[in-house]
Amino acid sequence: MRRFVYPVNLTSTSSSDKTESLSFDDYNKIVSVAWVGKSENNLDVELRTHNGKKPIVDFVPIEFLKLGSDRTELELNHPIENNQIKIKLSHGGGAVKGSLVFTMEK
Repeated sequence: MRRFVYPVNLTSTSSSDKTESLSFDDYNKIVSVAWVGKSENNLDVELRTHNGKKPIVDFVPIEFLKLGSDRTELELNHPIENNQIKIKLSHGGGAVKGSLVFTMEK
């Protein structure tokens, strides 16, 4: 198993959407995902398959994935193709700083 970190640092005052492909070397299974950081409940995240056709995690507030206060990582145990996923961030404005942490398995 290995952890991959996707840093998120947004400070815009306006709303925006961002879609990006994430690669995980030769790891092809997402075991779990978690958020470590601070937001003002102003960021939603969606995880989709590498081609964007199927959702892995539909849009959820980033705080849903936050560690701490009796919360653990969101367990997915989801195989992925091409060792990639698409991540879409929908930002409502304001400060967001932290990281999404993916636990991956071969």
